[in-house]
Amino acid sequence: MEKLTKLIEIALSQAGVEEIPRGSNRGEKVEEYMKATGTIPPAAWCGCFTAWCFTEAGYKLDKIWLLAAARNWFKDSTKLITDKKDIQPGDVFGIYNARLGRIAHVGIIERVENGILYTIEGNTNADGSREGYAVCRRKRSIAKVAAIARWT
Repeated sequence: MEKLTKLIEIALSQAGVEEIPRGSNRGEKVEEYMKATGTIPPAAWCGCFTAWCFTEAGYKLDKIWLLAAARNWFKDSTKLITDKKDIQPGDVFGIYNARLGRIAHVGIIERVENGILYTIEGNTNADGSREGYAVCRRKRSIAKVAAIARWT
């Protein structure tokens, strides 16, 4: 449980980190997140942020898994959470994008209350965009999330 607490603390400590300049998918800290997965900037970085948090908390993640993050995190049925009552802090959520035909935004669940996920996400903004510019704490309806997986 100690690593899980550390994961949430690390993710929360990053709230407010922004791209420099805004809208560039760049900046010293954003590029540090990308480095954790071998991603070359500029690039969408929600999965990079999530993976960075896990590795900083001491979780060992396979580099191949990291590189394919948003597309593959939810394909392993042994990791999927199917009972919404079983969602826990540290679970990873995915939002489906119909235009792309895949899960295209991910983040870390901080807590769950009354059907609402309280999350920490990279590459988002106050509107909840998947192409935002910051690490933000957000509230999302469980009903609007395509999948939840447990990587802890």
